[in-house]
Amino acid sequence: MARKLDAENNNTPCHSEKVAKYAMALCRALNIRGKKKDMIITACLIHDVGKIAVESRVWAKRGRLSCAQMIKARMHPVISAKLARQAGMPKTVVEAIYYHHVWFNGNGYPNEAYKKGKRIPIGARIVAVCDAYDTMMASRPYKEVVSRQQAARELEKFSVKQFDPKIVEIFLRVIIGEADN
Repeated sequence: MARKLDAENNNTPCHSEKVAKYAMALCRALNIRGKKKDMIITACLIHDVGKIAVESRVWAKRGRLSCAQMIKARMHPVISAKLARQAGMPKTVVEAIYYHHVWFNGNGYPNEAYKKGKRIPIGARIVAVCDAYDTMMASRPYKEVVSRQQAARELEKFSVKQFDPKIVEIFLRVIIGEADN
């Protein structure tokens, strides 16, 4: 399903697979193994499947989304989690998907999430960093590609506010550090 979504959306080729690849490296660095790691990787692979329920023109629009379009776009984690639950995915996968756009400070979406900090499941915190990084590194109709260094600065800038600072620190060391070597 993730491959189908990525294939149909020219703006995000292999996005889910890249997010999963980054998450594998993070899990290794965080010493997350076995079933827990498998659940996080699964969540990465299907975190955006709910986008199929949102009109494709929303994802292809250049410039700012209207308020109505933004509301639709922000429903994708809820829809993705619902689809995962209906497919019989474990609760940890469903939660990682549902919370991947909830910020570390409690902002973000879905608004009714009511979680922040370490109360956000670790899988969602990992998906959030990996997803944000890959999104910054890819061309989208509404934004330009940024360099690896610019993406790293953005992750650092929004560490504590949007992202778990420990995960950002390890991501920068493992993913960005390896790329620079």
